[in-house]
This record gives sequence, C-alpha cells and structure tokens, in this order.
Amino acid sequence: MVDSDISSSAPAHNPSAHLQEMSAALDAGDIKQATRLKNSFTKQPLSTYAKKLQAEFHLLDEKLRKLEDRQYSVTNSKRQELCEKMESLQLHNDIHPEEKAKAIKELRDCWRQLGPSNSGEGQRLWQRFKQAGDVAFSVCSEHFDNKRESGDQNLRERIKICDSLTLFYAETPWQDVNWKAVERIIKKAKSEWKRFNDVPHQHYQEIQDRFQGSLLPIQSKLAEERERNHQLKRNLIGEIWHLLDSNNTTVSLTQSTKRIQSAWKEIGITDRGTDQKLWREFRSVCDQVFRLRDDEKASRKALEAEQARKAELAQEARAQKSAQKIENSECILDELRRKAALCNLLENGGDINDIKNQWDGSVDLPQKLAEIINSRFQRAQSGDIQYAASSLAEDICVRMEMLANISSPESSRGIRMKLQVERLDQQLSKGIKDDRSAGEQLSELLERWYCMGPVQQGQGELEKRFMKAELAIKNASQP
Repeated sequence: MVDSDISSSAPAHNPSAHLQEMSAALDAGDIKQATRLKNSFTKQPLSTYAKKLQAEFHLLDEKLRKLEDRQYSVTNSKRQELCEKMESLQLHNDIHPEEKAKAIKELRDCWRQLGPSNSGEGQRLWQRFKQAGDVAFSVCSEHFDNKRESGDQNLRERIKICDSLTLFYAETPWQDVNWKAVERIIKKAKSEWKRFNDVPHQHYQEIQDRFQGSLLPIQSKLAEERERNHQLKRNLIGEIWHLLDSNNTTVSLTQSTKRIQSAWKEIGITDRGTDQKLWREFRSVCDQVFRLRDDEKASRKALEAEQARKAELAQEARAQKSAQKIENSECILDELRRKAALCNLLENGGDINDIKNQWDGSVDLPQKLAEIINSRFQRAQSGDIQYAASSLAEDICVRMEMLANISSPESSRGIRMKLQVERLDQQLSKGIKDDRSAGEQLSELLERWYCMGPVQQGQGELEKRFMKAELAIKNASQP
C-alpha cells in the first residue's frame, strides 16, 4: 500500500501515474519537475511499492542522474565563464562604481537563471564566483556609502537654504529694498538648490515643499513690485499718446519723448513676458513721434542738398585752382632742382661757360629761392664754395625718411628720436600741430635740400638716402 504523504501532483493511490509523470518530465528535459516528483515518490519507502514499480523508478532515477550530469556539464561551463567575467570586474578599477554594481547584478542574475548546482564542481565554482563578486562589490559599497553620506549632506545644505530664505524674508525692510538684489538672491537660491539635488528619497518631497514655502512670500513681494512697475510703464505710454494729441512742435515732442524714454529705463524689475508686450507698445508710439521728426528732417535735407550742391560746385572751382597751384609748385621745384644740379656740377669743377649757358630757364623762381640759389651759383663761379654742415643734411634726410615712413640708418636713430620728441612736445605742451599736407612738407624739404649747398663728408650717401625717401613719398601718393 502507498503512503498518503505522496505529492498531490502524483496521488498516493496511483504510483504508476506518478512515475509516468516523472518520465514525461525527463523526456521534456525538465530536471526541476522530475526531481520534485522523485522526492515526492520517495517520501514512502521503496519497499512499500511493487517490485515492478521499484524497477521502473530505478530506471527513471538513473535517467535523471544522467540528465543532471549533462546539465551540470553545460551549466558548469557557463558558470566558469561567469566566474571569469566576475573576476575581470574585480580587476578593473577604472569602471564607475554604479556601472560596476549594475554589471555585478547582471552576472548574479545570470548565475541564478542557471538553477541550483549540487555537484562538487558546481559548489566550488559558486564559492569562486561569490568571492570574486564580494571583492568587486567592495569598491561599490564604498561608493554607495559615500553617496548616502553625500545625500545626507545635501539634505543639510537644503535645510540651510530654507532657513536662510525664511530669515531673509523676516529681516528685509521691504519698503526700501534693492529689488534686483532680491532677484539675484532668489536665482542664487534656486541654483544652489539644484546643486544639492541628490537627497535621500524619503525626504525629497518634504524638503521640496519646505523650499517652495520659503520662496513663496519673497516671490509674492517681487510680484507686487513688478506689477507696480508695469503700471508705471503703462502711464508713460499714455503720456506720449497725450503729447501726440496736443499741439506741440516737433522739437518739443521729440525732446519730451526722449525724456520719457530715459524715465522708462529707470523703472525697476518687471515680468519678462509682460515687459516685452509693454515694450512693443511703447516702441510703436515712440516710432510715431520719430517719424514726424524724420519727415521734418527730410524737408530740411532737401534744402541742405541744394545748398550742398552749390557748395560742391564752389569746391570744384577751388580744387581746380589748387591743382593749378600744385602744378606751378612742381614746376618751381623742377627748376630749383635743375639749377641746384648745375651748381653742384660747377662746384665739382664743371665747365663754367657751358654751365652759364644753361643757367637761365623758362620758369621764374620765387624771389627768396632765386636769391638763395643765385647766391650759391655766384660763389661757385668765384670758387668761394660754402659747405653745408653734415648735421644739417642729415637732419633733412631724417625728416624726409619720417615723412616717407621708412626707417633711418642706425647712426641716425638718435636724431630721429629727438625730432619725434620735439614734434610730440609741440603738440602736447604748446598745442602746435603741423597741419600741412605731405606735399607741402615735401616741397619745403626739397627747397631746403637744393638750396643747402655741398657737404664735405658723406655727400654721396646722404644723397642716396634723400632720393630714396623722395621716391617712396611719390610712390605712396600715387593712386
């Protein structure tokens, strides 16, 4: 007779059906169900069953063991792989603790899905897997401990923010307060609040409600001040409309509008959306004022354009006269240059008769220049040559190089610096500024050079410098 403690899924009064169910589980490869049925069947000593049932059970039990062995072989291979992955996690300290913890959990879930392992090899792999997991998670544990401590610290910081806002509201003289500073305090508080966002979950809503409660009275004061300023801006818009409806001159209307614009800028804090709407309305009415001003300006400009045209014609006439003057000046310089070259030729032993025949030209020099160059010519004829000082020639060369904006030799750097300092001193301390054009300055230097006379030392080098500077000036003046 079969014991009544056999599982309800295999009724005690039908052991044959019980074994058939176990056989079906084995055929399906369901080791867990087959093992459960085996355990249920063996609750009753085997001796109480018929020999035929005992023999059938032994065959099924052997089949179960072989199936378990095959499964252990497959699962132990997977367990070996999971051990290696867990040990790899243990060695990689560059992985973020939270990512590592997630990876450890996934490996542990994979291990559980393999089911129990009652073999010695399975138990050995389990100890290996567990030890590697415990070591790998030790770093994570420290991280989560620190995170919990950080959350507690963030909660304390948020409590401080709430306390500070409450104290600020209580101690602020709201009748005389810097509203922009209040806005900055609110902005700063919200920024700090976000910075300490990670707080223990169980306290999150409570501290959030407290923060909102601390902000509310301050924000209400800000809202009242903003609305007051909105009304001030509405009043200014109405004032300009009133000016447009009055019989004011365009000048007076424009001045009043500019005064109102300045007053608009002085108004304090506002709500951004409302302020933009008011600004568009304000801008529109101001534009009407300035259109009236612009129409009046257009009429004046038409008249001014006519006057400018007349002035332009007069300027063209003056320019023509100036061009003629420049042309005359160039002719004079060419004549002076020619006579200076004849003087130089005579001073260096040229044929006096031949030079005399070339002396008179077609251009009359100004009296002063004529006297100077004629005097030099007379002295050269009589052999009484007056040599110019080298310092004078070098001074003229440096001035030419400054005018041409080219560098001077190293030996002349001191002279150039002195001239620059003198020019700056004239401008700053004496208020004297050389307003002559480059052409006028060049003409003066050319006149001084050609009237100067020969130089005993360095004549050739100085002439090269002078001609180089003159050429640079002319090239710069060409379009």
